[in-house]
Amino acid sequence: TIRNTSERQFSQEFETFFLGSSNTLISGKKLQEITYKNPETEHDNVKIYEAPVKEDGENILKDHMYFVTVDISEGKGLDCSAFVITDISQTPYKQVATYRNNQLHPMLFPDIIKMAAEFYNNAYVLIEINNNPTVADTLYQDLEYENVLKVFAGNKKAQQISESGKATQNGVNMSPLVKRVGCTTLKTLIETDKLRLNSDDTIYELTRFIATNRSEERRVGK
Repeated sequence: TIRNTSERQFSQEFETFFLGSSNTLISGKKLQEITYKNPETEHDNVKIYEAPVKEDGENILKDHMYFVTVDISEGKGLDCSAFVITDISQTPYKQVATYRNNQLHPMLFPDIIKMAAEFYNNAYVLIEINNNPTVADTLYQDLEYENVLKVFAGNKKAQQISESGKATQNGVNMSPLVKRVGCTTLKTLIETDKLRLNSDDTIYELTRFIATNRSEERRVGK
């Protein structure tokens, strides 16, 4: 079965009994309920599960919004540079496209992000910048993509979305607080059926994402 599909799909369909057995962030019961969807198209590591809804004479474009969340790696064959595109027009929100590549040099990532974001109705983009802030800066300044979300990062206040100011930056630093809030929000959205996942890669990662007393972390495994 694995030879004809994939190890991730095998785990999803045949090993669900074990999901949640190690204190996963998402409850084991909910993980067993989530089903993946095969992408409609796939090209250069971009998997599209639903094409963007374009303007059709009724200002659909204004009301149909997409959001891109971006994680950056060093492109050395370890962690992946990745993004997820979500349709946030109405609940339940829907995961509509993904990108994963552990060989991509960070210098090339801004162009890929821009093409995908423009395709999805000039989506808003939030980039995690701990390892490489130049990706977000290049996207906003050099490629002139305006819908990069800016974050206020003053010393005395928590990070928050902001339009401008001396302490604003293009993207967000993944601090323990940001990670905790993000994980809590993700858990709530999924377990209350307000976020619909389609990617088997994402679902597989969630089966290995555990909650600890300190924070949430991906389980080390094969």
